Amino acid sequence: MTSFAADYLEKILEKDQVPHLLLFSGSSLLNATDFARKYLLKVTGAGIGIEQDIHTLKVSGKIALHTMKSIQELIDKLHLHPYAAKGKVAIIEAADRMLVSGANAILKIIEEPPPHTLILLLSSKPEQLLPTIRSRAHEVRFERVEKEIEYSELYAFLEKENLTFYTCAQEAAAIDLFFQKRKKEIEKELQKGYAPQLKELSGNQKEQLEKELEGSVASLFTEEVHAFLIELGEFYKQRHPEMIELVSKALSEAKLALLRSTSLKNVLEGLFLKLV
Repeated sequence: MTSFAADYLEKILEKDQVPHLLLFSGSSLLNATDFARKYLLKVTGAGIGIEQDIHTLKVSGKIALHTMKSIQELIDKLHLHPYAAKGKVAIIEAADRMLVSGANAILKIIEEPPPHTLILLLSSKPEQLLPTIRSRAHEVRFERVEKEIEYSELYAFLEKENLTFYTCAQEAAAIDLFFQKRKKEIEKELQKGYAPQLKELSGNQKEQLEKELEGSVASLFTEEVHAFLIELGEFYKQRHPEMIELVSKALSEAKLALLRSTSLKNVLEGLFLKLV
């Protein structure tokens, strides 16, 4: 998160001046989720169970759009009583991928939000948002040049010729190590945000919250690994368009293997051997 964005968000949290609609331009889901937790902690106090009051809407389908059905489901959730917090947060990824009908549906809840409801719009193309929505949002710009992860450095070795199994295995181990370090960074960042609340909880409450944090770390970690696989797939498809179907199948199998708790190292070894 850029210094300006971080300072601004901390300031409005501290002064209880968080508007009900924020537009994060060029931000990552990790930034948005982290801010959502801090917001709910601020308005609620204790942090147990607040994960269930954060609702994330992602694009779906081959053309990567927000469907009207998914948007309506999100709206319905926001009108329900909060699970644990005193409010709810909706995070809409790639908000510019809403059709006009879906954007108008969101606009209605923006104009009349339930109490303590925060809507976070994420977009790398904010200029493509419905003007009536963008004009109502408080925009926070994130500098893309400060991107934390440069995935291209991880798979650059694929450009080499005559790759061997040994080389692929070495690279898979290096990438696995990179993401394990990244997982620890995510865990550290989340624990830092919850540290004040953990001190005030009883033993059982602390244990429950720690389990929720562990689940959040796993979820965010998986999302970053999937983002890496998607970028890796696009890289390979551009250089070998004749292998698009093979690459797509290999990536699908890799994601399925991860869901089955296969180690990332083993998944990557198998994937690289298929690609080279």
